[in-house]
Amino acid sequence: MSNRYRNLYPHSPHGLWQILQWKCHFRHEATPTIDDKWKCPQDVIPQAPNHKLLNHPSATAIQITWIGHASFLVQAKGLNFLFDPVFEQHCSPIPLPGTKRHQPPALVRSELPSIHGIFISHNHYDHLEQATVRYLGKETFYHIPNGNGPWLLKHGGPHYREYSWWDSHGFGDFSVHCVPAQHFSSRGLHDRNLSLWCGWILEIDGLLLYYVGDTGYAPIFHTISEHFGPMDIAIIPIGCYSPRWVMRGVHVDPDEAVRIHEDVGAQLSLASHWGSFTLTDESLDTPPARLRQALVKKGLSRDKFRILRVGETISVTLRPNDD
Repeated sequence: MSNRYRNLYPHSPHGLWQILQWKCHFRHEATPTIDDKWKCPQDVIPQAPNHKLLNHPSATAIQITWIGHASFLVQAKGLNFLFDPVFEQHCSPIPLPGTKRHQPPALVRSELPSIHGIFISHNHYDHLEQATVRYLGKETFYHIPNGNGPWLLKHGGPHYREYSWWDSHGFGDFSVHCVPAQHFSSRGLHDRNLSLWCGWILEIDGLLLYYVGDTGYAPIFHTISEHFGPMDIAIIPIGCYSPRWVMRGVHVDPDEAVRIHEDVGAQLSLASHWGSFTLTDESLDTPPARLRQALVKKGLSRDKFRILRVGETISVTLRPNDD
């Protein structure tokens, strides 16, 4: 057990017995009801991406496109990066009802622009996909948390850099920082926590983009903010959180997502990790409704924490480079 990674802040167990109790309904948790005034059906209607925009990224702005679930395309300085790209119809080694995609991804792999780097937050099937690694081939460079290199090498990704928490690496106009998250790793029954999980901060001309990855809530977000300063853009998960007695330690709910937004001083946050797969008990349209409620309770504008449509692209102007 000594070679297994651990969270910085211990939490209640999230093991096989708890999963069996949940799935077999040995323990029940009532799902909070959502007033219809918070619901907005068009949130989960796919929107075709602007392919012209994707293939001609701005030199003076960072462009972020939500592909679906936790997958994002980030474009800046003429380079294209993917975060946790998943395109298949099931996010599991075998097709299961709960892992079937309800919303198609914004684009298929053949529609991607040239990819210059991929960031993987952890090795779960809804974040790391073997078919995509094979498709992108041997030339793509991966930024991965420690312990994931052997799997990547085995499945056709020979070019990568492994990171520990708080590691940093610079290339060109970019700096990459690997930061802690409260989660776990596994792709099978016997490899739990043998590889690390993380969040990523991509720094571009002083602009900070924070991809939180999967996480439970913990004081780490205050620590990250103290270390790097306030974030310009944060991509924060809002879904796959119910029931709380199972998921609290590893997945934030929308109220906790807003706390992360505040903890890291984000100028703009984008909702992630919802709308594609029914991996947990809440319905597909509940996370954005709960997020709206949480923002109102905190007195925050919806413009501060945006719910993108699948395929929607936002653009944020980069700061002038004094060099």
